[in-house]
Amino acid sequence: MLNVSNKDNTAELLKLILKLEERLERQEQKTAEMKQIISIMRDELQMHKQAAANMAREMDKLHEKIMKNKKYPLSNENWSARLV
Repeated sequence: MLNVSNKDNTAELLKLILKLEERLERQEQKTAEMKQIISIMRDELQMHKQAAANMAREMDKLHEKIMKNKKYPLSNENWSARLV
């Protein structure tokens, strides 16, 4: 049979183990939350990349239209004259 000090030590160890288990559960929950945030941020980044690619394609199309237009060729002096 355990003496009093061993019983006390065992009780203290059990308390510490419970605290550590609770702390571990909180850390696991925080880790899961951070993984979810990272996933959302990756999705947002992918959407922004797609939007940038779409804008670049539209700019290329617009540039081609401007280049084909005989009235407004792309030269610095013509553009500056048009802007005034």
